[in-house]
Amino acid sequence: MNAVMLAFAAPLIFGVWYPYPTLHVLEMGRTLCTILGIQFFLAVALPILLIKTNKTKKALAIDWTLIIAIQIAAFLLGFFVLINGRPVAIVFERDRFVVLQANEVVWRSSKGNDHCAIQGSLRGPLLVAVDFQNPKLSSTELIFQSLQGIEPSQREELWTDYASASKQALDAAKPATDLRPEDFEKFFMKKNNNPLTAGMLADQIKFIPFTSTKNKEWIVFLDNSGHAREYAPIDGFKQYKQ
Repeated sequence: MNAVMLAFAAPLIFGVWYPYPTLHVLEMGRTLCTILGIQFFLAVALPILLIKTNKTKKALAIDWTLIIAIQIAAFLLGFFVLINGRPVAIVFERDRFVVLQANEVVWRSSKGNDHCAIQGSLRGPLLVAVDFQNPKLSSTELIFQSLQGIEPSQREELWTDYASASKQALDAAKPATDLRPEDFEKFFMKKNNNPLTAGMLADQIKFIPFTSTKNKEWIVFLDNSGHAREYAPIDGFKQYKQ
């Protein structure tokens, strides 16, 4: 039963809701392991505790029905936790990308119920950027919101399509030559099997922090069009070369 349910859920969880590396950036890995651990415990413990050979067929049927019902309930509860914790947007903000969960977003759009569609949708996270030219964003309001713990990236009304901000992302990104050569080799070259040498390719690739409120130690490698090429567990705010 558990194997069937997990086989159904895995493509949706890892392929759509939590595209790599958002599960790590949001630090949802421990939550997922806890859910899987509970499922495994129930699958092993419940039959041992309830199933006895001296029971009647009717009693055994009731026990198995109870076991299946408990496992399905635990699976649905875990599924609900993962749905609510999934990233709804990857937002470019000045000098970084921020991965946001639904409960971190301030939904104030004038676009009707678009935010409900985003929250309830089975699709993956949106790729957007903060529009700092938006007339709704004033310096005074920006300071006031920041004091309340609300960053511009969290305000859905300020989102715009990332394509219009990809050049800004490239301007804010650092050249891969700023990384330690061994890090670039390990996290980019070996994963992409590129025929170019690390030195040649590092001049063409840039990196920028890829963060969340829980984790600041990831980066995304951008190509010269501003598209993500690879990710790495590296602190993008650290100065590697003096």
